[in-house]
Amino acid sequence: AGCSNQASVTFTPTVSVPDAGNDKIICLSSGPVMLGNAGAPTGGGITYSWSPATGLSSTTIPNPVFTPAIAGTTIYTITKTEGGCSTTDEVVVTVQDFLMPAMPAQTVCQNACKQIGLTPQPGATYLWTPAAGLSDINIANPVACPTATTTYHLTGIGINGCIATQDVLVRVATDPSPTITIPSVFTCLGSPAGASFNPTISPAGSYSFVWTPNDGSLSNIYIQNPLIYPGSVGTKTYNLNLINQATGCATDGATNLTVFDCYLLPVKLENFSAVQQDKNVSLKWEVSEEENLSYYEVQHSVNGITFSKIGNITASGMRNYSLLHTSPVQGANFYRLKMIENKGQYSYSTIRKVSISLQRGNLSIYPNPAREEVNITLSSSLINKNVSISIYSFDGTLIIRKNIKSLGQTEIINTSQLPAGVYAIVVTGVNEIYNSKLIISR
Repeated sequence: AGCSNQASVTFTPTVSVPDAGNDKIICLSSGPVMLGNAGAPTGGGITYSWSPATGLSSTTIPNPVFTPAIAGTTIYTITKTEGGCSTTDEVVVTVQDFLMPAMPAQTVCQNACKQIGLTPQPGATYLWTPAAGLSDINIANPVACPTATTTYHLTGIGINGCIATQDVLVRVATDPSPTITIPSVFTCLGSPAGASFNPTISPAGSYSFVWTPNDGSLSNIYIQNPLIYPGSVGTKTYNLNLINQATGCATDGATNLTVFDCYLLPVKLENFSAVQQDKNVSLKWEVSEEENLSYYEVQHSVNGITFSKIGNITASGMRNYSLLHTSPVQGANFYRLKMIENKGQYSYSTIRKVSISLQRGNLSIYPNPAREEVNITLSSSLINKNVSISIYSFDGTLIIRKNIKSLGQTEIINTSQLPAGVYAIVVTGVNEIYNSKLIISR
């Protein structure tokens, strides 16, 4: 009686830890992903709770679906409760994004181009479709030269691997883009202002002008034909942006100003003229004070930029000289004199321009725009005759020349190596010369 005894027992709960899954890095555009573990036990009094609830399909199951809505990083916690005991696990979800802003619709005129797209982002890659009319389908901001209204689709992949897409509509208006030809200018350092570029613009109309660079070498950058103030020896490129105020169509042209440290030649050029005579051009010049001068070189150009020799006239002490150019081109012809003294020093005259019309026929180019090759169908008057087919870049550089001894009705020219841009095709026969514009698209 009065005896007692004591014993104890320890109970250890055996609730397992829930599985929130592996940490995830996904793109905002990649769509839903599953969190947790689809094989986790359920029933028997087991409950689950997720926090926060943002983006989850359910907060009470072991494997909810997460749908990204915004970029950022979120830590999700799953709590498992069983028999009054709770355990937790966490998963870090990082949502990345790659953004491309919307691109406003653009309008271009016929046979014109415009840069489209976006500012490129570091490490990103780009792909445009369709490729027709684009200068490069793998850059963010290509130049578009469509021949018809086109919707271009841009797919971008960021450095993080995320994808974004945007579309841009490029409308082709019915108005033609203006064309511009600007001859090069050669002058002497220290010459008084008076030289100018004399651009030729088609069609006629009311235009606004902007010359660059705006470095003080032009009297007014907002007029068609500013005076030039040479500042230093060398060659400088000038650009003219031209906008038709009635249609809004624009184009750009470029030319060069070459300034010489001129040697005072032992001759004074009193007058230099170029006048059309039938299918020829008569060149005449009057000089005085001619001493120790070797000869006059007469030069010709089809664009006012690149000149070639068409004849030499020996300086013989006369006052008047002349030369007849028997093979001018249809349209614009530019002429200048190169006056060379006995020791090799030389100087150039001012440039004279003659616009003439030669015999014309049908010159058909297909396709235009072209990519791999172009078919040139010529006037029947040139068949079985010797001709030269030349392709020039917009700045007057000869790119391709094909001499044909017996011309067929249609000639095929390989253009697969030409970059996208605007070119001139010149077909030259004995008494016939034809010009046409060619557009290369990539």
